[in-house]
Amino acid sequence: MPEAAVVDLTSLQQKILLETYALKGRQKQIQVVRNQKQHQVLMNIGERHLGSDQAVDALSNLYSRGLLHQEGLNRFVLTEAGQQLAKDLTQSKG
Repeated sequence: MPEAAVVDLTSLQQKILLETYALKGRQKQIQVVRNQKQHQVLMNIGERHLGSDQAVDALSNLYSRGLLHQEGLNRFVLTEAGQQLAKDLTQSKG
């Protein structure tokens, strides 16, 4: 993926990609759930919980770019392009 694609990502989008990429095995997914008590949407990446509208918007943007694939109802995984971009981000930060 071109370097420009990395530049176009917000820090929250990069965080979502990197945290998902770092997970192992079956945990390597993002789950979106609605918190009935607070009428809020929560995004779970492994043990991390993000509950802001910005996090949901970032997820939506990554999905629309083809970096995430919907695996099931409210479950998302990295596509091959998403995995490659996360790998590139990891190497550029390391």
